[in-house]
Amino acid sequence: MKRLFTLCLVAFALSAQAQYQMANSDFEDWAASSGEPDRWHGFKSGTGTYVSMAPGKLEKSTDTRPGSTGSYSALITSGKAIGSIIGNGTMTTGQLKAGSMSAANAGNHAEMNGSSSATDKNGDRFYMALTGHPDAIHFWLKFTQATPQTTYKYASVSAVITDGTYYQDPEDKTYTNKVAQAKNTTITTCSWSEFTVPFEYLSNSVNPAAILCTFGTNATPGKGSDGDKVWVDDVELVYWHALTALSYNGESVPGFSETTTSYDLSSIEYNEANVSFTVKGRAATATKSFDAETGVLTIRVEGEDYGTNTAMFQNAESFTEYTIQFKHKVSEKFYTEDLYVTMGDETMDKQQADVLVETYSDGTINFVLKNFVLSGLSMPVGNIAVENITVASDNTFTFSGGIELTEGDDPTYDFWLGPDITEECGGSVPLDLNGKFIGDDHIVVYISIDIAEFVGYPVEVHLGYARATMAVNAVAQYGTFCAPYAVEVPDGVQAFTVPSVADNNVLDLTEVVGTIPANTPVVLFAEAGLETVESFGVAEAGTPVAGLLTGVYEATPAPVGSYVLQNQGGKVGFYHVEGTQPEVGANRCYLTTSSGIKAFFFDEDDATAIKAIDNAQQTAEGAIYNLSGQRMSKMQKGLNIINGKKVLK
Repeated sequence: MKRLFTLCLVAFALSAQAQYQMANSDFEDWAASSGEPDRWHGFKSGTGTYVSMAPGKLEKSTDTRPGSTGSYSALITSGKAIGSIIGNGTMTTGQLKAGSMSAANAGNHAEMNGSSSATDKNGDRFYMALTGHPDAIHFWLKFTQATPQTTYKYASVSAVITDGTYYQDPEDKTYTNKVAQAKNTTITTCSWSEFTVPFEYLSNSVNPAAILCTFGTNATPGKGSDGDKVWVDDVELVYWHALTALSYNGESVPGFSETTTSYDLSSIEYNEANVSFTVKGRAATATKSFDAETGVLTIRVEGEDYGTNTAMFQNAESFTEYTIQFKHKVSEKFYTEDLYVTMGDETMDKQQADVLVETYSDGTINFVLKNFVLSGLSMPVGNIAVENITVASDNTFTFSGGIELTEGDDPTYDFWLGPDITEECGGSVPLDLNGKFIGDDHIVVYISIDIAEFVGYPVEVHLGYARATMAVNAVAQYGTFCAPYAVEVPDGVQAFTVPSVADNNVLDLTEVVGTIPANTPVVLFAEAGLETVESFGVAEAGTPVAGLLTGVYEATPAPVGSYVLQNQGGKVGFYHVEGTQPEVGANRCYLTTSSGIKAFFFDEDDATAIKAIDNAQQTAEGAIYNLSGQRMSKMQKGLNIINGKKVLK
């Protein structure tokens, strides 16, 4: 294969301290003075008593392997020696020696010696430096036999890595300077074919310094036939960079294979301690990096030759990256919501609470109610954190199980009881949770947490909900109500809207049956009264006005000119506000009309009718009223209205 960096590569091989490939292993460089491929040798540059008689040849060939962009390959040819003895064709990175008339004698071999200064006709030493730890030798080879053999039918390759001291192949003794060897002595006749022969490492105590690589026309010395040919092209030392095993939490990653580089574990949160793998490559290195924003774990395996630009024919980059997609946080959002804590039958005053919701790539969420405090008991509990909650298509989510209560981070408190409570509960505090996302900026959550053993009462939390109370005094029998969410009419109670006032100053009433709609103020009638009923609901947008009634959700002074439901002197009615502004309680209503009437009273004979009275009228014999139309139990100093007449006291 022709490469523009061939000369640079040769210079690198000779001068650089690290050497990972064999020089001119694509056989594109042939010096005229040698007739052999540069840095490779046949019998032309051999030594030994009988070298001149060796018939094997090493020549340039234009028959290149498929897909080659080069011009040449190396052609090795056998020949007939004396009698019927065949002289194998041989090519080596060292020097060939013909030292015996017997083909099988170890005096006939390829040798390499780092201390030898002998050079070929190009001035190159018979020595191929190598400091890497290759995993295999890869090459292209074509093999034909002039006369097909049935017994001696194999060509061969041998690559031996040593510490650079003297070594010969075939061996004449046991050598302890070997690092690794790769041999294939069963190459049969073939057209151009790829071969990969793994190295067997023999010693961990010997450092590599050189490689003796030898190709031959027959695996058995002196065998084969006259004119057997072996073409060799593109020889490469391979440095593996792969994984042979990849596990998470003790189990193999589904679908794992060396060549599959992308995996999906998006339902699992990443924990570095749970990742394990086995690297393929004698001296390969692997590094892990996790991107928390994307949830991608990258395992990069680099061959020993990575960064040297010496891998020529397979993978010049010499690295492989495996990626695993884990569950990861895609967003987080903070909410500030109203919070009510109910312990037993008592609901504490409204608090403001901060909530963190982390959304993950698989659609699950982590919910954290931060710095939870039982305000009525001045008990700082800490964070209520629930992980891995599934959100349904209608934006609702539920959880039932045990959690750990963790410390909060509000500097107002010096201690948090949550960890102690968790420990007392055996490491898991029972909790039920039901929630829903409302639009983009609102969340409602109901939490029941079983810590009655520590606070004396069951604890319920309403987060993001509106709260309303409904009650009717048993004596007055009438009341008002309004909530920002729909509320069912309790048993024994009637609810009425007041759409208008008739010409005769009688208020029209329309009964609401079943459910009081959100933001709809009503008048309540309960003959036996109604004990306080507490409810929670999701507030709906809207103005709490319907007909003549206006509802309020916080205690509010009644506007001057409006009418407020009061019991004055035993007479229940809507009284005109002229001076002092009475307070309209939360979830209650006031009435607005321009009729000028001083008060509207309920018909004692018909609970669903309201009659009007002005400052010139009375509705009960001997009833006493002040100038504002308010009924009094006795005359007050100043003007009084008795039987429709002004009386001064």
